[in-house]
Amino acid sequence: MRHSHKLGLRCRQWGLPSPEVVLKSSKGRKAGRLTVLATVAAVILVAGGPAGEAAASKAKVVNINARGKMVQGNEYVASGQIRNRSARVIRGKLRVSLSKNRGKAGGMVIGRTRVRVGKRSRARYVVGTRIGKTTRTGNWFISACFRGSCRSRAVTISSSTGPTGPTGPTGPSGPTGPTGPGGFTDGATTGDDPLLHGIGNGGYDADNYSLNLVYDPVSNEFGAGTSSTMTATATQDLSGFSLDFKPSSMTIGEVTVNDSPVQSWELEDVVLSEETTYPDAKLVIELAPGQYTEDGDQFEVTVAYSGYVDQIVDPDSALDGWIRYCRSGTPGPENTDCHGAWTTSEPLGAMSYFPSNNLAGKDKATFQTTTTIPAANAATHTALGSGELVSNTLNGDGTRTFSWDEEIPMPPYLHTATVAPMVYEESTFTDSSVSPAKTGPLYNLYDITANPGQIATLETRFDSQQSIIDFYTPWFGPYPLNSGGIVAGRAAGVGYALENQGKSHFAGPFNGSGPSVGVDTLNHEYAHQWFGNTVGPATWLEIWFNEGWAAWAEWLAAGTRTTSFDEIYALPEDDWVVPPATLDGDPAKLFDGMAAYDRPAAALEGYAQIVGDEKMEEYAKTLMEKYGYSSITTDQAVKTALDVSEFEGARLVLLRNYWHQWLYWDHKPDLTPADFII
Repeated sequence: MRHSHKLGLRCRQWGLPSPEVVLKSSKGRKAGRLTVLATVAAVILVAGGPAGEAAASKAKVVNINARGKMVQGNEYVASGQIRNRSARVIRGKLRVSLSKNRGKAGGMVIGRTRVRVGKRSRARYVVGTRIGKTTRTGNWFISACFRGSCRSRAVTISSSTGPTGPTGPTGPSGPTGPTGPGGFTDGATTGDDPLLHGIGNGGYDADNYSLNLVYDPVSNEFGAGTSSTMTATATQDLSGFSLDFKPSSMTIGEVTVNDSPVQSWELEDVVLSEETTYPDAKLVIELAPGQYTEDGDQFEVTVAYSGYVDQIVDPDSALDGWIRYCRSGTPGPENTDCHGAWTTSEPLGAMSYFPSNNLAGKDKATFQTTTTIPAANAATHTALGSGELVSNTLNGDGTRTFSWDEEIPMPPYLHTATVAPMVYEESTFTDSSVSPAKTGPLYNLYDITANPGQIATLETRFDSQQSIIDFYTPWFGPYPLNSGGIVAGRAAGVGYALENQGKSHFAGPFNGSGPSVGVDTLNHEYAHQWFGNTVGPATWLEIWFNEGWAAWAEWLAAGTRTTSFDEIYALPEDDWVVPPATLDGDPAKLFDGMAAYDRPAAALEGYAQIVGDEKMEEYAKTLMEKYGYSSITTDQAVKTALDVSEFEGARLVLLRNYWHQWLYWDHKPDLTPADFII
């Protein structure tokens, strides 16, 4: 995913200890001897005298969201909010337990995390929990308690025998509109992502997006005729629905459904987190009675818009979406060194230039992208789209139109519509891992200002794509896309590379003879075409899966797997405080170098050392076979790893605890490959 110099930074954050009995090989004793180490649950209340007690009395758990049905031995995510009415910051541990009494803590602790609540404010918590394999089945309450305040919800725990369905983070159901005639209702205005709240929509599944962009690279404006059409299938009886779209400086023209004007539309704010709100970023559409759509029916919504296109600023302050292509300075309307647009949209940026269901990976769709640029730019600029080039047409009026078609479904954040002054080259790749061998185009582009030394380096990188595909296919399976390529730009202010589906984008800068398309980073972005793109994250809490696999693939290609694992495990305790599977519920930590990249990569390498490379290869290929062209939850990724291992009994319990420690603990794991030597 997003890959930058920031990966080396370590941030102090918190995580989750294991609530269960851990089977661990005793260090300093004979190999193969296992001892049972029971973990002790403890809650530390930092009252600090009368003032502390007063502050604690004003800290209240507002709610707890969790799955209503749970299965023995499975892991889940619980989330909610804590309110602080005091005039001081309150810190402490939040404990999640199973209880037989509503509103009270129970003796069976299943998860905990540290929480900081600012004065007179609220804080959100996200906690990884595990139901023990021997937990009694039946009705329980799951309780979240913080400094004496508890909130509960009823849950039912069932037996682990038999196959279980996918689990994962859940959140509050999105708001629905009033019931219309015949029971028609508005779709939810949120996709219930546990990390990026407010993003995504309910009531339909997107099938295809057709973008028709009329773009001026000099003014950075969409002209008349610009529109986006989403074809979708209703998943309920719909009287209205919503799309993620932040037009900012643009003007929305007509909004139609099945070629007829809708009854009304309006823009609403998207509340991403307690700290971040995006004004006017949700396009809410009310259908005319004759447009009401029944569950299972397909419909088309077309939105026409025009004007200056603004970028998005992510919670971590990075630029995202439709970013002005500027060779220097800060992207913006006042910068005269800007020559087009650069589109890298993870996680939110797609809504800056077209309306969509902007979920992480649970609503993939096909794309057609048609972009027309002015005659003044027809000889210098290339307009990209996702998938394969259908046509490049010089029109009678001197304008030029590029049409692209991506028939492999993908989420909106992986789309590209970059328009920039670039040299365009096309070559081919061959995937010999399948029979008959598959061939496809490689689209390679670089800024027209590149000097001879930079061009030579880039041509080497372009040529290396075949060897990268040849290296990864034995490990991961056939190359999953129909095309590939490298886009090497000079996009100032971006600072990261991104694995746009099939066309990895490297923003630059161009310095000396190095155009910032490094070997390791290129390997990283290519690995994403398997993991992150083809097997996508079910929610943004699965970012560890995307980045862990891509970072591990870097080590694999570089031959540094063992040393990289050792270096990461040698890091001090303070580097292990953010659990990869929860990220403390903080969107700003989505690209945390340790939690999202290094620690998950080390967890994968540790697993490879435990089960052996043959099983690691089987694990990768099984993930592709089961979840390719779809999405995956953390629970599904771990369950697949356990199934592939074929471990039984104590070793299976030990391996399950290994994954729990590496993904959910808020401190350094104590299970490593050495503990599996028997």
